[in-house]
Amino acid sequence: MFASLLAMSVGLAHPASAEVTISPAASGYDIDIIGPVSSTELIDVISAATGVAVKNRPEDTTINTNHLRSTSLDRALRKLLPGTAFTIRSGDDGAPAMIIFLSPSAAAPQDDPQGAGTEVPPDAISPEQGDVPDMGQEPILQP
Repeated sequence: MFASLLAMSVGLAHPASAEVTISPAASGYDIDIIGPVSSTELIDVISAATGVAVKNRPEDTTINTNHLRSTSLDRALRKLLPGTAFTIRSGDDGAPAMIIFLSPSAAAPQDDPQGAGTEVPPDAISPEQGDVPDMGQEPILQP
């Protein structure tokens, strides 16, 4: 399921190019970014290297050189895309299966530490709810 190594050179608006390498580690992934890369390109490389599907996209930003070792996708995305609301849906085997980027209206309030970057077990999202988990809001009941 995991790609052993994926390196991608990304041409940007200037002559320099970025290289993104993602490889499985004993615990999680080793992620190396050399040179600036857009968040969209990083997400594409993560998806290709891990087989994880991606739903929605955050606002495009630039990520500079970074080296992460033995990190989960959750921790890597929180570090590389700070302030971006997302959830990771796991498959039946417990491995990450889908990264769902939440729109600002579907995200939890900024002061909620559980709002961004929380892993969701596969049974937490029912087909009736769609792909976005309930963020703990109570329904409004009319008498």
